[in-house]
Amino acid sequence: MPETSLSQRERLRQRCALLLVAITIAVLALVAAGGPAVATLSLIGPSQPFAPMSTVLGVAASAADAAAVSAAWALPDRSDLAPSRAQGFAAPQVFAHASGVPLLTPSGQAAVVGYHQAASHSAVPFEPQGAPFTNRNVPRYTPLPASPGPDYAVLADRRRGTHPTSAVDIAVPHNTPLTSPVTGTVVSVTPYLLYGRSPDLIVTVVPEGRPDLRLVMIHVNGNLVEPGQRVVAGQTPVALTAMQFGFNSQIDELAGPGPHVHIEMRRAE
Repeated sequence: MPETSLSQRERLRQRCALLLVAITIAVLALVAAGGPAVATLSLIGPSQPFAPMSTVLGVAASAADAAAVSAAWALPDRSDLAPSRAQGFAAPQVFAHASGVPLLTPSGQAAVVGYHQAASHSAVPFEPQGAPFTNRNVPRYTPLPASPGPDYAVLADRRRGTHPTSAVDIAVPHNTPLTSPVTGTVVSVTPYLLYGRSPDLIVTVVPEGRPDLRLVMIHVNGNLVEPGQRVVAGQTPVALTAMQFGFNSQIDELAGPGPHVHIEMRRAE
């Protein structure tokens, strides 16, 4: 091979090496500052879309970590959240019970709570707290007497043969960190494709003292927990935020387009 060709290849090799070093330094600087690279590094590939932050950064994740990353990746507020249904709480509060287990909202920020039929027949019906502001599944569902808690909606029948309140979608503003609805132990964090096309994540928790049940959180983005970890209701960060997909969900009819988290309580199988 001619000498000039070798020189050109060597110069190209050197330039690539320098570029790689510059990129590495920039990424490390952003990670040290808690900037966007933190969120970027939580995406590790299609086989596992979201990695625990403790695995990526080598440190224990905390509420402060979630808040810092959320702020760094701030999107416009969810201004289209239905004003009459937007509910701001000082802290997560009980929104339902399932087989005697209380569940807290995964965020104290504004939320729209909408119950619907679960696809899984192992899902246990929720007993909603609060009062319904709309019931779109008459006559299959008769609301319980009003009680302290967030107002909620019962969404239209999906013809799944499951109870009208066997699942719940909770709409939240963009970049709202999510905490665990129950106290218990994480047993799995499973990536999958929603409807066979949209990357999604399922976090499963065994509620404390209830080995017969499984709390399932779906549509979570930026996982912060791992199997075997103990979580505390309303305190332990589970994810950086909820997922928003490129298609409309029933909850969007009430909250406007935006992220939401899906929650179920299932019988152990």
